[in-house]
Amino acid sequence: MTRMKQVPEPQSITDLDALLPAPGKDGYTFFENAASHPFEKTLDFRHVNACWLIDVSYLTYAADAQYAVDQLRNGGLEGAPFGFDRAGPPHILVAHNTDVIIVAFRGTRIQDLPDILADISFVPALTGNGLVHSGFQNALSAGGVWDNAARYVAGIAGNQAIWFTGHSLGAALATLAFRNYRDGSGRRQALYTFGSPRVGDQLIYCGGYPGNSYRIVNQQDAVPHVPTPPLYGHVGLPFGADGKPLAGSSWEDLEHGFSEIGSVLAVFSRATREIRLRDYFAQLAIKPLGDHAPKSYAAALWNSLT
Repeated sequence: MTRMKQVPEPQSITDLDALLPAPGKDGYTFFENAASHPFEKTLDFRHVNACWLIDVSYLTYAADAQYAVDQLRNGGLEGAPFGFDRAGPPHILVAHNTDVIIVAFRGTRIQDLPDILADISFVPALTGNGLVHSGFQNALSAGGVWDNAARYVAGIAGNQAIWFTGHSLGAALATLAFRNYRDGSGRRQALYTFGSPRVGDQLIYCGGYPGNSYRIVNQQDAVPHVPTPPLYGHVGLPFGADGKPLAGSSWEDLEHGFSEIGSVLAVFSRATREIRLRDYFAQLAIKPLGDHAPKSYAAALWNSLT
């Protein structure tokens, strides 16, 4: 019988600190159940594929790039890290074999969320695909890291499909990269995101977004509810961390519960936003932040699969 993964249940700020992603040090075992649940080579949503992709997304948080590459090898994947020597994003992990190519982007550490939300420019920038979050757009293009990773992906031999993925900020970057990448070999692509914030305008960017895109939301995770509509919208078909479609009524209830964050982010002054965001998160129950942790996503997805 497959051993179940422990789903974190933080009760305090101290417990939340223990959820900071630290692959190789936080006790999480990657691809633990993978042998009995192989990746399926379809662009349609598959619960098992979400399980694989959250593990690769989780590995992008590794401080040691070699550790990430070694863990991928245990899952039958070759790995190539990009940007791991940089302090700022993007940090990208490309995993591949003869069947699949996975492009994963690192996300945001939980304790950094208030600062990052307050500091990044959430004023939209006009692109050929509509309006997009300028902070995310700038992060994707920083340092030429994504350009190097894209060239590497293009040079991988074979006719594999390509899966873009990421958690938190990484989910936002994966959303932008998936939309913009054009494979020279015409390989098909799909997108799976975990705890993604909104990235582009609801009318044009989201309205024209490609298919084969899926976003997973873990229970009361607060991050998928920012930046707020009506300017920003979500892309992809929504699923819960149980691998089942997320009911519209459930999403609307969550949106109502997190509506106050919109007024916090609307403050013009960055310093005032930071103070109000810290107050806002301090008043939240621990669960909405704990549910954002990659370990929470990974454990819930694997356990509901088995």
